[in-house]
Amino acid sequence: MPHWVTFDQETSTALRSQLPNQTIFQRPGNNMMEYLLEDREAIVAVLPSSRHNQVAVAVFRWNRIPDPPEGPVIPAGKRAGGFLGLIDESLFDDEAQKKKSWWQRLWE
Repeated sequence: MPHWVTFDQETSTALRSQLPNQTIFQRPGNNMMEYLLEDREAIVAVLPSSRHNQVAVAVFRWNRIPDPPEGPVIPAGKRAGGFLGLIDESLFDDEAQKKKSWWQRLWE
């Protein structure tokens, strides 16, 4: 069974006369967008149209935005190269650094 929510007295009165067995809530202090932001549920809105005896129907749904995927992982010792970075090149140290003992690092 639908729940009708109105935001003015005129619409509330019209709905109560047309649909006497339906549940109708009146929220005169809020506007529709405030209600949508508070409720966080899927809502179907019946909006007035500029043409006589016609309405517009809008559906509002909250969608969860997925987390962005992680960027590409470049393995250590590789560098993108070539045309448009399509070739991985290996990185080599020209001079292998000699591991220093603790007392040699103390003097640096």
